[in-house]
Amino acid sequence: MKGQKHTTYSLEFKQQAVLFASHPDIPVNEVANILGIHPFMLSRWKKEMKDKKLTGKNTITIPKSELVDANKTIAQLEKKLHALEEENEILKKFNRFVADKNRTHLK
Repeated sequence: MKGQKHTTYSLEFKQQAVLFASHPDIPVNEVANILGIHPFMLSRWKKEMKDKKLTGKNTITIPKSELVDANKTIAQLEKKLHALEEENEILKKFNRFVADKNRTHLK
């Protein structure tokens, strides 16, 4: 029987993961999946951070103003993404329309 794989993560990695998982628009499961860790581990790190057990020399502190600016930028990018997705759908519909029209004229 093989031994289980055990990975040790740096304090900085854990703090960054918790920071990403704390964003209101990003689910914890998605962050855990992207980072290749189990969601329970990420939840545990969040609890440790909250209980001040996940601290050290390289504790990450981000000024509130930077977070506000980042959230504004995220909101702007989400609006732009939504507009581009709508534009893409319109173009797809137009392409289907033109293709259908060409097929009917060829018959």
